Formats: sequence, C-alpha cells, structure tokens
Amino acid sequence: MKTFFLVNCAAWAIIAAAAFADSQVSEQEQAPQAPGYGSVEMRIEGVSSPVGVIYVSLFISANGFPDAPKSAYDSRSFPATIEPVVLTYTSIPAGRIAVSVFHDADGNKVLNTNFLGIPKEDYGFSQNARGRFGPPSFDTAAVSLAAGATESLVIKLH
Repeated sequence: MKTFFLVNCAAWAIIAAAAFADSQVSEQEQAPQAPGYGSVEMRIEGVSSPVGVIYVSLFISANGFPDAPKSAYDSRSFPATIEPVVLTYTSIPAGRIAVSVFHDADGNKVLNTNFLGIPKEDYGFSQNARGRFGPPSFDTAAVSLAAGATESLVIKLH
C-alpha cells in the first residue's frame, strides 16, 4: 500500500508539473497586452474580384472617419483577393473604434462613385454600418474595445 501511495503521488506530481508547464507556455504564446490596450481581429469578406487593392483604415476617434486614412490610427493596403482576409491589430488603445474598408478595383486610390455619389466599388464598415445619404457616422460604425480584450469584427463589402 505504501508503495502504491508513493507511486500515485509521484504520478500526480508529474501530471501537475506538466499542466503547470503547459499553462506557462500558453501564457507566453499569448503576449499580454499593455494596460489600456486591446487587439482587433478583422475578417473582410465579399471582395468581388481579385483585381486592385484593398484599403483598410482603423479609427479611434470620429476625426477623419471614414475617408481620411491620414487621420486613422492605422491604415493598411494589400492586393485584392476574393478569399476572406483576416487582419490582426495589436496594441490598440481601449475605447471606441471604427473601421472603413474599400476595394479599389481600378487602382486609382479613390472610391469611385457615380454622378449621385453612390459608390461603384465595394466598401464596408465595422458593425456593417450603413448611412442614409452617404457613409455612416463614427458612432454608427463604432465598437467598444476593452483593455486586455480582443474584439472580433466581420466586415462584408457591398
């Protein structure tokens, strides 16, 4: 009985040590966010053709939203693809954020519109927000990002 108890205790010690080591690896793999910051995982869907460039702007205030990428907290561009694209942003200040995306199919760096101002190229916003007569406001498209959290967004281009 004594031998069984010692072996059993040793086995539990090994299992506990392995579990502790696994938890340490997991914590190291997921780098902690600085206080007051979070992450955003964004999935962009609905690009109509693999021609041109996709432009993405992430805003942390209404200033410049949605069409002034120089006012955005972060702006990115990449070659168009019809496959859904996943972007990850880290160290984004906690608070309200909004995203605008457009597919520049002809590569002129401008969202083309018709004579009424209606976009002729694909576009989308966080919250899949829509405006009545023009783009949605920052408040309509904004989501709250909590400190230490990861916000997942799906943006469908139209």
